[in-house]
Parts: sequence; structure tokens; C-alpha cells
Amino acid sequence: KGDVLVGDLGDRDFRDLHLGPADKVVEQVDRPLERLQPDGIFCRAHLACSKVQPKYTAAPASTAAPRTERITMPPPKPDAKALYAMAVKLFERGRYAESAAAAEMVLRAHPGHAETTLLRGSALARSGKPTEARRLFAGLLRADPAEHRCHHEISLTHLLEGNLAEAHEALGPALAAEPASPLYLAARAELFQAEGREAEARDLLAPLLGWGSADPRCCIVFAELCGATGRAAEGLEALAPVLESAATLTGPLERRALFARAALLDKAERHPEALDAATEANERAIELRGGPFDSAAHTQRIDALIAAWDRPTIAQSSRRSNPSDLPVFIVGMPRSGTSLVEQIIATHPSAHGCGELGLVTGFVAEVWPADGLPLPLALDPGLLGGSRVSRFASGVLGELRTRGGDATRITDKNPLNLLHLGVIASAFPNARIIHCRRDPLDTCTSCFFHDFVGDLRFTNRLDALGRFYRDADRLMAHWNTVLDLPILEVTYERLVAEQEAVSRGLIEFLGLPWDEACLRFHETERLARTASNQQVRKPMYASAVGRAARYGDRLDPLCAAFTAGAD
Repeated sequence: KGDVLVGDLGDRDFRDLHLGPADKVVEQVDRPLERLQPDGIFCRAHLACSKVQPKYTAAPASTAAPRTERITMPPPKPDAKALYAMAVKLFERGRYAESAAAAEMVLRAHPGHAETTLLRGSALARSGKPTEARRLFAGLLRADPAEHRCHHEISLTHLLEGNLAEAHEALGPALAAEPASPLYLAARAELFQAEGREAEARDLLAPLLGWGSADPRCCIVFAELCGATGRAAEGLEALAPVLESAATLTGPLERRALFARAALLDKAERHPEALDAATEANERAIELRGGPFDSAAHTQRIDALIAAWDRPTIAQSSRRSNPSDLPVFIVGMPRSGTSLVEQIIATHPSAHGCGELGLVTGFVAEVWPADGLPLPLALDPGLLGGSRVSRFASGVLGELRTRGGDATRITDKNPLNLLHLGVIASAFPNARIIHCRRDPLDTCTSCFFHDFVGDLRFTNRLDALGRFYRDADRLMAHWNTVLDLPILEVTYERLVAEQEAVSRGLIEFLGLPWDEACLRFHETERLARTASNQQVRKPMYASAVGRAARYGDRLDPLCAAFTAGAD
């Protein structure tokens, strides 16, 4: 859920570290970093926390043209507490790769420090590197077998990969050592929930709520379970004491509680209150993430992306492409039906669904650093020269094969790969693209009510959502014009109304024979590792169609953003 470790990052013991003015580093998190690399983060944190002043060396006097003044800096020394504070803040704001890099710098100075190792591992798991995270946790366990939090974190890495049996097994030692731990019991309840065993999960947590001072995480998970099982009033009651003491919660846990309240009010059909609660939750998310999404800057960058990727450029950048037709990329706006489409495909015996992978976005962030912006974009296709494309393609295929075995088609359903279809076409000219669309109002309303893991701050305001949707729409229109990739558009509303016809079209597009199991997608034991896991475990339903109508003119800012600035 993005808060398992941070929920425990209150007052850490830093008596074994070099202490420094860590509070000074917090404001630096929002400044663009030169590169998303450990050394760059380290230098920024050091300069923010130290009192060292630059030494200026004046140019010698001369009648010639003045020479540029040179600035030299003394070598920075590690300030572990400042770096750790930066790593925590980056984690809380969903910038996991940067958080892992900052934590790595602390570990260079203090190898094996438990809290930093846990933080780095948790950040790595959320940035698409669960195997590396497990290696860190395993090393910490070898050094200290009593560090049971490692078992909990290893369990989470398996959950993020959709491996529920392994997640249960990994959590076992932690529960055996501390059977009454609210943290571990809440984790077990979330595993039950992921398996569709909501009633068991609720029964596991219910006794903990009668203690008068129940653990906030248990209350929040219990409230979410109540929402999933038609007990909205009971969930709101369980959540009330948590919200009354919200000031004592860590940022991600507070945000999760606020979004849970909005969802419960929506379930209870108290729609005006629900939208007010969602607005409050999103405004708090904006504060925690360091400010609102810069829609104007994003629109300009989409303009630049469209200008940069034309047919000749794509042909040039794909000279070292991989001919494999294994990958299938499912793209679109978040909450547009991508999880449902992947679940239908993954039910086919010759297909495998990997969920939302960070392979493409990670590559783009590495080659085209976003300078602190939440969404990197491949603005200069020229950087794909040399063997970079072939190495990227080989890495993606290797990961897909590791996850999908000998399947004929393997999907990556990261919706925002829509931003990177030029890179995908350069690497895989035979890949298939499925573009999911849903009513714009319904899509954006659903996004507004959801607490996304990661820095998707464009979802935190209605006007930003509308503008982002519009930019995504025109970018997709551009890709349809310049790419030779096979692209299938799937409309959520038609899929709901004509399940078999659309499902057959999906499977035919993938070049696979029809299998009746695809109509029973909800019966599979596969876990959808997204907010839609509960939905795709149910038969097809139409209640989400027209959701935005409940809010009427309260969505006017969203409607205005769809058309603002349009030609």
C-alpha cells in the first residue's frame, strides 16, 4: 500500500550515526536533482545541512576580457541523519528510486544500519526491484535473526509481485515471533483481502478494535475491508478515532485514512460528503508530495514529445530493435479498465499477466532524467543511439520470461507506458498495444477517489486530471498516426455491455485461439496487483458506468479542464 515501512518511521535511533541538522534537508526534496543518482542526492543533502560556504577565487586583474569566476568546494562529509531524513521524505512522496539512492549513501557510511536497510529495501521493492530488496532483507536477517520486520518486508515484496503463497510463507516467522503484533496481523489481513477472503480478514482484525487504543493501521485496513463487504457504516465507525488523532499519524498513513473515509462515504451513497472527503484527502496528498502537479509544464513537455517523435525518427531509433512479438503493453489512463483487460488475457492458458511493471518507465527515467519532475519523458530520441535499445529490449524480454515462463504472450499493464510508446516501438516493432478508454468523467472521478502508490500527483486535483486526460488523448492520437505498431482500442463501456464479443476480439488481436475460460476471468486465482484487484475478482458488472453522474455540477472544474485551451 506504500506505507508499510513509513508507518513505523517515527523517532528512529540515530545515536550510532553522525547527527546533523536533518530538518534543514526537508525543503531540498522539492528542488530538482541534477541526476537521480546517489552522489547527486548526497551532495544536495550535504549542502542543505552544512554551514560550509563556497570559497571564491577571483580572476586576476587584467585589461583583457574578464574571466569567469571559479568556485571551489571542500569535499563534503556524510551527514547520515540528513540523508536519512531526505530518504524518508522521498519515500513518503512516492519517489522510491530516489529514496533508495539516498538510503544507499547512508549505508555507505554506516553499512548494515538496520533502519536504513529496511527503508532502502522497501523503496527498491516499490521501484520495481523486489529481488534486490529481498537480498538486502536477507542480509540483515543473517546479521540479526531477531529482526523480524525483515520477514514482513519480504512478504510485501512477494505481494507486490502477486505471489501470495510466498507472501504468506515469508510473513509466518514474524507472526510466530510476535503473534499479537498489529503490524503483522494487518499484513496478514491484507493478504487475505488480496485473495478475496475479506470476511476472514475482517474477523482477524475485529478483536483488535475492541481494545480502546487500537493500532491505526489495523483500523484503516478493517475500514477498507468493511467497504469491500458492504459495511460502510461500520467502516466509518472504525475509522473515526484514527481521523480524530490524524495529527499523530505518519504522512502516508494519514493519507490512506483520509482516502478510506472518502471511499466509505461513496459506498454509503453520501455523495456530497464523499467528494468533500476526497478533496480533503487529495489536498493533504499534495502537501505530502511537495506541491501540486504543474499542468502547464506537462502540456509543454507533451508538445515537445510529439514534436520529437515522428516517423523518420522512430525508423532511425529502431535500427537495433528486437523482433520479438512476445510483449503486450496495455496502456491508458489509470482506472480506465487496464486491470480488467489484463485479467481477461491472463486467464488464457497461453498468456501471462505481469501487472504493472516499471521496466519502461525505469529505463526512461535513467536515460532522460526528469530533474525532479514526477513523470520523465523521452524528449530526445537521439539518446537511444548505440546498443542502448538492444540492451533495453533484452532486459525487458528477460524479465518477462522470468515472470511468464513459456507463455506465448506476456502483458505489462502499466497505464502510463502510454507516454513512452515511441521508446517501446523503437525496441519492439512487433509488440502489440492495447489502449484502454473509459468515459472521461468516470475515469477522472475514479482517479480522484484513489490513493495511488507513487507520485501521480496529477490525480490530486480535478482540473489537473482533466488537463492530463486531454494531453494523454492527443498524445495517443499522435502515436496512432506515426507508429506502425498494431494498436487495439478497447472501450470499457462496450466491454461491460458486450463482454464476449470484445473478449473474443482481444484474444484474436493477440493471435491466440479462443478459450472459454476468458469469460470466467473472475474465477482465476491470479492477483491483480492494483487497486482493481477486488473488482476483477467479480463477474462483469456495470455499476461503475456513469459513476460521475452522482456528483453533478461539483465536477465542473473537471469538465472545464477537458476543453480549456482546446483548438
